[in-house]
Amino acid sequence: MAQYYSEQARSYYTRWKEAEGRAAQMIFDSKNPVSKALDQIDLHGLHVDEALERLADILNTQESAGTGRQYLMIVTGRGAHSAGRRPKVKPAVDNYLRQRSYRFEYVNAGLIKLYLKSYQGSLLANAGLLGQYALPAC
Repeated sequence: MAQYYSEQARSYYTRWKEAEGRAAQMIFDSKNPVSKALDQIDLHGLHVDEALERLADILNTQESAGTGRQYLMIVTGRGAHSAGRRPKVKPAVDNYLRQRSYRFEYVNAGLIKLYLKSYQGSLLANAGLLGQYALPAC
């Protein structure tokens, strides 16, 4: 009997996680239409883990594609709708970027301007300086 309920719980949990993932994708897609330029992504409204997953996907795409873009604007939101009105996505994104040595700056309380590494590397390569100088981290 206990095994039956354990399997039921596992099944409900799996379906819940799948529904949560679909909801996160719908939120992300509604704020980031395909027709919109890929120089800005909007992460606010997502849970922290969902936001970081989407950010990692976008950065991998941007960096590997060599789009020539200099920067990416990241909308994190200010945390006005979070519990206690404290931001959750913003500090997580900040930490993620710092751990990976990205250069970035805050444009305002809910917007980050991220300087893409692929652009920084192409500037140094074009100047014949790649490997000689490291760009400072934020």
